[in-house]
Amino acid sequence: VSDSKGGQRNLTMSFVRGDLPNQWFVEIGAADATNIVPAGANGMIKAGVLAFTPTGRLDVTTMAASANNAGGRPWLFDYQNDNTTIQIRASAAAPVPPAVNWAVGLGLAEQTISFDLDSTVGGLTQYDSPSVVGSTLTNGTAFGNLSEIEIADDGFVTAIFDNGVTRRIAQVALATFPSVDSLAQVSGNAYQVSENSGTFNLKTPGIGGAGSIAASQLEASTVDLSSEFTGLITTQRAYSASSKIITTADEMLEELIRIKR
Repeated sequence: VSDSKGGQRNLTMSFVRGDLPNQWFVEIGAADATNIVPAGANGMIKAGVLAFTPTGRLDVTTMAASANNAGGRPWLFDYQNDNTTIQIRASAAAPVPPAVNWAVGLGLAEQTISFDLDSTVGGLTQYDSPSVVGSTLTNGTAFGNLSEIEIADDGFVTAIFDNGVTRRIAQVALATFPSVDSLAQVSGNAYQVSENSGTFNLKTPGIGGAGSIAASQLEASTVDLSSEFTGLITTQRAYSASSKIITTADEMLEELIRIKR
């Protein structure tokens, strides 16, 4: 589980076969007992009994019908009130048994941990097969460091963290002007507002006449030098060939005149 500071704390669920059919004693505790007080709890947070149907599914109906099982032991969760949560209090307040606190040195805030044992795919079962995790749903995550920034075409700035979390943190706006051609040019290939350009209007990229944003790109010349040089050479050769035609035609005309003479 993730604590209030973004740290990771491991909880364990231990199952022991009960003395009644299809029932198990369950203990939930911290894998590191030093994270939990009072001293001597051995990391224990909550204990109780879980019941299963003869077909191996979690028997919520039986557990919701009474506070305890037939042996007088409390169910692990209060299904009468649909309460499948445990609460670990902050270390500032003294724990009142059976409640537990985070250890004082951790400085963690109080938090509630939910166990949706029957709502996930398949739910908790007691089939005669190896135990597997069918699905997980995480509400919270470990602390992450910023690893990357991405800017989309619509201007949204997304922060990507190394724990897999992504967050939209801002949106880049584009300025439009009544007279773009009247902007005053300044050094650095930039422009500024002038008296003739009018007041700028900030707009969302791609909306209301504003352009889109091309992230991680540098503006280059719109002229392809290789294509232009190729065209220049082709034009030069064509001009040379045309001049040769004119010269040849002139020589043929001159020869015709000499024949007439």
